[in-house]
Amino acid sequence: MTESIAAANAATDKPARQWGRTQQTRRVILDAARDVFIEEGYADANIAHIVERSGLSVGSVYHHFNGKADLFLALWDEFETVYTEAATTAVADARHSGVSDPIELFIAGTRAYLEVARGASRLTLLFRGGDGPPGYDTLGRRVGAEWMKNNTTLLGLEDTPVSRLKVRILISTVVEGERAIASVESPSEIDTLIDEAISIVRSIASL
Repeated sequence: MTESIAAANAATDKPARQWGRTQQTRRVILDAARDVFIEEGYADANIAHIVERSGLSVGSVYHHFNGKADLFLALWDEFETVYTEAATTAVADARHSGVSDPIELFIAGTRAYLEVARGASRLTLLFRGGDGPPGYDTLGRRVGAEWMKNNTTLLGLEDTPVSRLKVRILISTVVEGERAIASVESPSEIDTLIDEAISIVRSIASL
């Protein structure tokens, strides 16, 4: 009986172990691709360099990803997800603490977004630099449209040309703040840039 239970447990654990190894392998590949893309840019990056950096075989890399574009877009998706989750969580926390003013909620999300940018300068330069696979700019526009929709709702604005202009300017200010943060290394300079971006956002949002 004991042996049967042990065998059953081993069989149950096997898929979990395989999934864990698969995720670990994907992470190694993605980390290698990230480093190569940062060093060489998308256009000049070579899949052979990614394979070499990962320490895995060509077959293993292609088993998990279809190629250079697939790797780049997987990293970009992670990049965008971190920002989105940080801003969304900050807005939810602000609401939970009693904040109801739409502008203050937007600012809470903005500050969280810019704090993420503090530690993502190299990826910001990579993904905001315009160098990517075919169709990458279309994905960027799609994300931008989603930001427009969500922030128009967050700010309690009607969908009018003037409101769209205002939200577009606000989003552009946040993105330019992100780029500015990526261009400096001093923590004090980053603090200043975040505070200045928040001040500009508050001024525009209050118009």
